[in-house]
Amino acid sequence: MRSILFCLRKGQKVPLHTSHHRVITLVLSGKGGFFLGSEENSVELKEGEFVLYEREEPHGFYALEDMVVLAFIF
Repeated sequence: MRSILFCLRKGQKVPLHTSHHRVITLVLSGKGGFFLGSEENSVELKEGEFVLYEREEPHGFYALEDMVVLAFIF
């Protein structure tokens, strides 16, 4: 397992992409929109909430306010 810490300012974005692994993104602080398969389909998450992406599922996110996200890749 790997982990990556993302620190985004309001308005910053991690573009839609895929991974060969499953990914969990956990919001540690702030609030953002998380893409579910496409940029047209997203869910808003806040501190303490997470989403699980399956292998090869397109994903990415953007900050609605300053946001810290911890991603687990496994």
